[in-house]
Amino acid sequence: MSKIATVAALLAAGALSCGAPRPRNTQCRELSSAPREVIVVEVDHGETSFAAPCPRDGRAYIDSLVTLRASSEGLRVRFTVRDVSFVPGSFREPRCERYQQGDHPTGCQRDAVVLFPAATLPGAPYAELELIPRAEGYRVDQLFPWSTWGLERGLGRLRFSLVVFERGPGGEENELRVVTILRVVDRRGQTSGDGGAPRAPP
Repeated sequence: MSKIATVAALLAAGALSCGAPRPRNTQCRELSSAPREVIVVEVDHGETSFAAPCPRDGRAYIDSLVTLRASSEGLRVRFTVRDVSFVPGSFREPRCERYQQGDHPTGCQRDAVVLFPAATLPGAPYAELELIPRAEGYRVDQLFPWSTWGLERGLGRLRFSLVVFERGPGGEENELRVVTILRVVDRRGQTSGDGGAPRAPP
């Protein structure tokens, strides 16, 4: 083997030993310094989808688009998560807190997805999403009433903030945040032939 080939082989081996490869997710977007986007969701007018941020740490990630559907009842949220060590838990399960685990974790896991309507500060209101097990992870499919955000009939702007919490078998913790602004509109009382003007009463 030539000296160049030997060096190349050693470099490749070193790269493999530096740690596991980053989770593969072809439907995520890299975080940037750009302002948060405003996503328009129209009531009773199909679905709106967007890509979740790419994970920076951990092996759990959203491996689908986040799909939203607005109706008069509320906002339906759907997506799937790849997490091969998924164990359903609770957002604030006392036995899983770090101060309870100490230096020798007992394998306690807490895989949860939480919606924060207003803020993620301690003590802020939140709602846990139901996690439906699937092969190599879980999926989310849940309808939230507009009152979750204090909106009347869903019209207006709201802060959409989801946090995916991952805790591995060894006690390691990671989280993935999906934060954006939604503008909910209702054009059901408008026509397309008059420039969007409201219909005249009969």
